Amino acid sequence: MFLFAFFLPRLGAVEYTDGSVKLVLWEDNGRFSLYAKNAHSQYVPFFTDQDPRTSFLAVMVNDHSYKLGDTSSFKIRLGGDSRKPSLVFESSFLLVTEEFSFIQTSDAGEANGVSITITIENKVNQQSMVGLRYLLDTSLGEYRSGPPFAINAKAINSETLIEKGASTGYWVSENDTLSLTGSLSGDSIHFANWKRLNDVPWKTPYAQGRNFNSPPYSVGDSAVCYYFEPKAISRGETRTVSFTLAAGRSGGFPVQTAEVPPPAPETSETPETPAAVPTAIPEPVVIVPAPVLSPEDQKDRDLALIRQLIGRIDGYMISGAATEEELSAMEYTLGQLMAKYGMEPHTRP
Repeated sequence: MFLFAFFLPRLGAVEYTDGSVKLVLWEDNGRFSLYAKNAHSQYVPFFTDQDPRTSFLAVMVNDHSYKLGDTSSFKIRLGGDSRKPSLVFESSFLLVTEEFSFIQTSDAGEANGVSITITIENKVNQQSMVGLRYLLDTSLGEYRSGPPFAINAKAINSETLIEKGASTGYWVSENDTLSLTGSLSGDSIHFANWKRLNDVPWKTPYAQGRNFNSPPYSVGDSAVCYYFEPKAISRGETRTVSFTLAAGRSGGFPVQTAEVPPPAPETSETPETPAAVPTAIPEPVVIVPAPVLSPEDQKDRDLALIRQLIGRIDGYMISGAATEEELSAMEYTLGQLMAKYGMEPHTRP
């Protein structure tokens, strides 16, 4: 196993590589980006990387939601080493460690994914109810005519909720050159439009069969969100959860354990010398659902949206499978963009 770590020019960004996988940790915003080499030895992002903030970890503490990396209640630092790097989020009441371990599935000749293990420690004197969710802004399945997801080889064309015990195996998001496979972990996994999942502090109501559109600026924008329901954690106790992401259709992640041990189970431990702890959890800072964009960033976002629409139109021209609802959503979005830039909107005859 060969591991490399590089500091990137952007403040607080560190890059780790192993096998066909590249991992980038962003200390400034508490996010990560993940890439894998395709058949042409080019690194392709597993999910949206233009703005890594569209994917995030959030914790729910006694009915208060904190989006880690956006809230000032938690300080961020890098931890671990090149074998198991981590993002560490610490507040006066909670310590959250997000650890990344490179893995090699049994059908791969080298490292082809990561196991993400999240450990939460309660630092206050009182018991706390703590849950978490992880939103991934997937994109591989959005630029082709096929379904954005598959679960155990079954196509997922609309909003879907998988609850614990309902299914075993894995989910897949893929394009013509790369497949991202995710474990079916957690208490539930919600496949839905990114904006619907992003714009709520915890859960958006499940709308079975709903498409992946949320006009005007979120057309065909799919995402997946892992949920780990709140559980009671006493002072000094920890809760550990994990999920796995890998390249290829790995069929349930039979991992080579010689290099990477399995994720640790949920445990309880008491520090030998506990530090002074507060007696109450402070009120959270208000979480803004999305950052305010500068005019230049807004133009870049609009350009990315136009490119996404062009990609979807190209896919529909090849397959001829666009529904009337999808055409109307794209037409509405294009009309909004044209009006925004002083152009005369056009409608279909």
